[in-house]
Amino acid sequence: LLIFKNEDDRRHDKRQCDHGRNYSCEHPHLLLLSRGLEPLFFIFVDPIAQFFAGLEAGTYTVTVEAFGHQPNDLTVTIENGQTLEKTFTIQSENSGTLGGKVVDVETKQPISGASIDIIGTPAGVKTMEQGEYQITLPAGIYEVRIMATGYSPIYESVEIIEGEATSINLSMLVSDKVAVLAN
Repeated sequence: LLIFKNEDDRRHDKRQCDHGRNYSCEHPHLLLLSRGLEPLFFIFVDPIAQFFAGLEAGTYTVTVEAFGHQPNDLTVTIENGQTLEKTFTIQSENSGTLGGKVVDVETKQPISGASIDIIGTPAGVKTMEQGEYQITLPAGIYEVRIMATGYSPIYESVEIIEGEATSINLSMLVSDKVAVLAN
């Protein structure tokens, strides 16, 4: 049995993946397990990034990839009947932070649970009880979509600069339209 646990270079706890802050994110981590040059399988794991697998005895290479982080290879050897637990560290790329507060345009009350999605990436975060959010992103220019139930979505373009904090405070307008989606 092989057990892997992720430990980002910014030390996140088991409930959050946005690197030790009290904000959650939802981007998956990718594990590639291979023996020699032969890939065995890919696994997408949740942000807690725990992975368990029953494997034959042998030597394996695990490649760990996550949005905004540099890939990391880890070689492990498993003996027959052995349980092996490994913790890996992935280094974040040149990153900065995006944060701010989301409020109702009329009441100025914070909007809890609003989604801040970084379009074209797996990165996203939800606002906390006081409408605040923060997410770490690699340096670059992004299109951001902010959505909350009962409000019209907002789209903003933002540039993230390495080592800097970018702030976007938003006021959302109650939507006059109701959409019904069915599957």
